Amino acid sequence: MTAAVNALVIGAARSGTTALVAELNGHRDVFVTDPKETNFFAYHGTDLRFTGPGDDEMIGRRIVRTPDQMARLLAPGAGHAVRLEGSVASLYRHGTSIANIKAHADPNARMIVLLRSPADRAYSNYLYLVSRGFETAPTFEQALDLEAERIDAGWHHIWHYRALSRYADQLDAFINAFGRDRLHIGLHEDFLHSPSTYLDDLLRFLGLDKGGLRERRVGTVNGGGVPRSRLVQSAMLTARRSEFVKSGIRRAVPHSVRERLRSASVAQSPIDPRTHRSLTECFARDIDRVEQLLGRSCDHWRLAT
Repeated sequence: MTAAVNALVIGAARSGTTALVAELNGHRDVFVTDPKETNFFAYHGTDLRFTGPGDDEMIGRRIVRTPDQMARLLAPGAGHAVRLEGSVASLYRHGTSIANIKAHADPNARMIVLLRSPADRAYSNYLYLVSRGFETAPTFEQALDLEAERIDAGWHHIWHYRALSRYADQLDAFINAFGRDRLHIGLHEDFLHSPSTYLDDLLRFLGLDKGGLRERRVGTVNGGGVPRSRLVQSAMLTARRSEFVKSGIRRAVPHSVRERLRSASVAQSPIDPRTHRSLTECFARDIDRVEQLLGRSCDHWRLAT
């Protein structure tokens, strides 16, 4: 590649990465691939056979499958200091993505990780799929019961509610492969509650001038929830399935307006505290290991929100 990716937002899914990429995309020296989630590093060289509802729409049709395709996506970014790709599957699918990053990214590429409370991340994942009309389980608890069966059946990574939230092995693999210095590992709440402090630190990590970043905060992006209206949800699903309609909406309606409309179309439904407690107990050892890898406390992950 003449202009290789030299920065990757690799995960975790449903942890604020879409908003983070949107912030970085506002920097004058940053180029972001379109789509931001090419899934090239996570899936290149594998046999792609996704079988879950909506899998083709969510990932199958958008995967960048070859180095030549990636090169064409990156060509407009050749003059930018940072050429960023943001597939959150890369962290989870480290068994494939690490080798592909070594083979196809810049040799000094840096990787960005945002982590969220494992239980909250899994529940946000469920609400995201509910809001898009793909989740068929009537409750989060039933969806969790179906997870192993769905994985065995070939449903893609976004359905792996518990597995995506087990960060320790994922982080360990990347640290061993690239070294801790090439990973910027932050927490969702750092970005959420102190975005300026978090972004200043991230820009230093990327070697970028903070003066090149716009002041305006992006806010909530790509949120999930329980649909307020099945009719509205159906109309939105129909629009998303038509590339012609989607491209027309993107041209006519600003991104910020689309996000406000999407957020307004769903209602937040808090996780059952008993489910949160049960999930957190399942993640207890993993959280302990993450704390050791990060050198900081994640006690707040153990509390129901």
